[in-house]
Amino acid sequence: MRKVAFKIIELQLVKNFDQRHNFLQSEYPELFLKSCVEFFFHSLNSKMKNSALRNNSGPIK
Repeated sequence: MRKVAFKIIELQLVKNFDQRHNFLQSEYPELFLKSCVEFFFHSLNSKMKNSALRNNSGPIK
């Protein structure tokens, strides 16, 4: 488990997005799936917030 944690930290330092995700997909498919799901919901949440801000003519609460 410690080896996996160090590898994830190392991957965080990798600037190449494709390289990081290719490694996760091949070596740790469950982490790859988790990162994809988190990215999807983060993107969806951001889009919903931006849409709400554009559609709201009143003060932001």
